[in-house]
Amino acid sequence: MRPGRPGRASDNFQRLRSALTFMLTARGIPVIYYGTEQADDGNFNPWEEPIANKDNRKDMTSFDENHTIYKHIKRLTELKKAYAPLRTGTQREMWKDTSVYAFSRISGTQETITAATNSWTAQTRTIPLRAESPIAVGTVLTNLMNTGDTVTVQAGGVTGKQITVTLGEHEAKVYAPGAPVSAYTPPARTITKIRVHYNTGADHNITIRGDGSPFRWDRGRAARNVAPDVGSTSSSASPPGRPSSSSRSSTTPTTPPEATTPAWAARPSTSTRPSPP
Repeated sequence: MRPGRPGRASDNFQRLRSALTFMLTARGIPVIYYGTEQADDGNFNPWEEPIANKDNRKDMTSFDENHTIYKHIKRLTELKKAYAPLRTGTQREMWKDTSVYAFSRISGTQETITAATNSWTAQTRTIPLRAESPIAVGTVLTNLMNTGDTVTVQAGGVTGKQITVTLGEHEAKVYAPGAPVSAYTPPARTITKIRVHYNTGADHNITIRGDGSPFRWDRGRAARNVAPDVGSTSSSASPPGRPSSSSRSSTTPTTPPEATTPAWAARPSTSTRPSPP
């Protein structure tokens, strides 16, 4: 995962957290690119080839061990060390559809279950446990990425035992039976959403340009269509301390903020490119 590629998601940390959770709990050797633990965005420059991209290995001017992504990766590596299935367990698919994916990893009598969603809205699924699962009906499973969250294995389903899991927007959970290795509460999410109301006409989408991260003037940032003539984009990495303001535009759209809107000089433009997933 290198700056710019996850960078298109990395200033919305929920999407980056979900990708990291999947990578660090699935089989194989995880590779975390320099700067990802600080949510480095590679100056939002994924267009140059890696060997020539000056933003791929730019100097770090600081390192914050309290950064939300640093803490997230630290927690996942602690889990990988503490739970054998996350290191050497056999991986088996439990559930898949267009919005939710779940898999099991089993090592001996131990099992972990990872469930993740790519949806912008909460998703609930009743997922059968694998026939190979050593977990019994009535067992309480704890989400190791938020230990206040638990589910209980119920009788039913094609294998005789199942769990009902609710995942928030772009959320990934890692369940295991028994007392967790340690308590964990994820850092509170801080996110700024920008909505642009503009009639783009048929088969067009909204992109947003601006003079400060996460926007640029030379390339538009695609906005997700959330309603007719409404495009939305969000960021977890808004520059702190900037006062609220309306965005300016040559086409004068209205841009009511859903949260504090930093003083980016944002300008919408239309595009025929698809909205981001």
